[in-house]
Amino acid sequence: MIIICPAPFLHILVTWLLYKLTGNIPTEIGDLKGLSVLSLQRNRLDGKIPASLGNLVMLRRLDLSYNRLFGEIPTTLANILQLETLDVRNNTLYGNVPS
Repeated sequence: MIIICPAPFLHILVTWLLYKLTGNIPTEIGDLKGLSVLSLQRNRLDGKIPASLGNLVMLRRLDLSYNRLFGEIPTTLANILQLETLDVRNNTLYGNVPS
């Protein structure tokens, strides 16, 4: 489970050493507008990628690889103009990666 609290000075959120996060990625994660790195890889997250990730306009790296995510990649990710790296491999996603 992921719980999101207001954190205006949080710039990097990495969980890859935990390996045990389960459940959905909460839509409130889109409220962490100062994030430049969001790395949730190698957990047991499931459900769809929340469209609210498109609110993270400062994001440069987004890694959701090696989870159990499914569905379409949200088109709102096109709002992240500074995004340099998007890794969603080893999930069950479909559709085009937004440009």
